[in-house]
Amino acid sequence: AQLPRRTPAGGSRREKVTELSALMDQLGYDARKARDVGGAPTIEADNCVFHELDLALLTSYTGSKVELHECMAKGGQVCRFRFLPPA
Repeated sequence: AQLPRRTPAGGSRREKVTELSALMDQLGYDARKARDVGGAPTIEADNCVFHELDLALLTSYTGSKVELHECMAKGGQVCRFRFLPPA
């Protein structure tokens, strides 16, 4: 799979997160749109190792502030990314 050349036009943050979870899954992250955490759309992934790169990609793709909510490298069961409104 290839990354789009630019972020998707229009669409809500929630729609962008859903689209991004499908793209991440195609790229091998074993990712899925998960239940919201604290009202924020969330992606869970079972195969993510480059957290700084991941956060930069996720932020630029959605235009959202991204919070790493749970991390497998730090003992979590998945890597969980929350997408918050821009600061």
